[in-house]
Amino acid sequence: MRRLSLLACATALLALPVSAQAEDYQAVTFLPPSNLLTSGPLIEWSKDVAAATDGRIAFNVHSGGALLGANTILTGLGDDVAQVGFVAASYYPKDLPKTNAVDDLSFIHTQSLPLAFAFTEFVMTTPEVREEWEDNGLVFIAGMNTPPYQLFCRSAVETAGDVKGKKIRTPGAVLARWAQFMGAVPVNAPLSEAYTGLERGVLDCVVADNTTLVSTRLMEVASHVVELDLGSYFLGSPWSLSRDFWTGLSVEDRQVLLDLTARALVKLQIAYAKNLESAVGEAKAAGVTFVPSEGEWEAAKQAFIDADMGGSTELVKSQLGVENPELYRERLGSLVAKWKDLLRNVDTLDEDALHALLRSEIYDAIDVRTYGVE
Repeated sequence: MRRLSLLACATALLALPVSAQAEDYQAVTFLPPSNLLTSGPLIEWSKDVAAATDGRIAFNVHSGGALLGANTILTGLGDDVAQVGFVAASYYPKDLPKTNAVDDLSFIHTQSLPLAFAFTEFVMTTPEVREEWEDNGLVFIAGMNTPPYQLFCRSAVETAGDVKGKKIRTPGAVLARWAQFMGAVPVNAPLSEAYTGLERGVLDCVVADNTTLVSTRLMEVASHVVELDLGSYFLGSPWSLSRDFWTGLSVEDRQVLLDLTARALVKLQIAYAKNLESAVGEAKAAGVTFVPSEGEWEAAKQAFIDADMGGSTELVKSQLGVENPELYRERLGSLVAKWKDLLRNVDTLDEDALHALLRSEIYDAIDVRTYGVE
């Protein structure tokens, strides 16, 4: 198993204390430490793993792209340069084509929690989807989903026509198509570059969820937020594991990781729900203008959905080479419906209840002796 040099380890933004028997592993993300996808899934999760394994497994957490960037994390994990990290699948459409076949479904399935749990089950229980992660040297053990994405701009944007010609950071193919539909210029850039992009005028707008107004300080460089639901980001995993790392663990330690990750997924989704309202309030107090999405904004969005959703499967077939993408879209859609029903009478802020439900519906059926190994 590959290990970093002492010099590389010294650059870690967070080093957890370890015992003399501890293995020294690397966790990576291109997002800053303050982002909810870093603070919970990697930093807190790493502490929980170290405690639960008596220090046998401890991670140095490298955030902000310090070790691997948004476009290199997949190959870095596959080569075991790092052992866990946030893989945003939309940055790797050719490597994860079947996963990307469901890219635009958050425009249709707009409830965040059911989609997060459904996507987790979709990848873990659909053999050909799970296998494309494993073919890249990764093991998928949980998904996620952000709150709805909205449009943040560095200058006033009042009407739908105001975005014509503007350079918009768009994470994922469907949002790039939306930007083009609106007459804007899509820019494929990670969230870690959004602040400087807006600050320097390289970007006019970014698409992101409202918690990032505070966690990534985008409220300092975005003066206007259009309250238009542009789907959410669910197409990835903060807990993408190196397959070499996973297969080298004992069966007992694999089970520990699954148990802690299921709970970490619940904690992440609860954190999003709790932080969303307060982030909007803080941004408004800082002077950010929130533009209602009534009228032509919603009409333009519906026109895009009507024009695009039916034809996006043809793009997946022609550009990514996925046969029958409709099957994957239908399967994820059926899982979303299942999780909406399961969550109907559950307190979605009750960590223990949600964890128990995830365990019973997904994780208890996973055989850690063979999952990701065979």
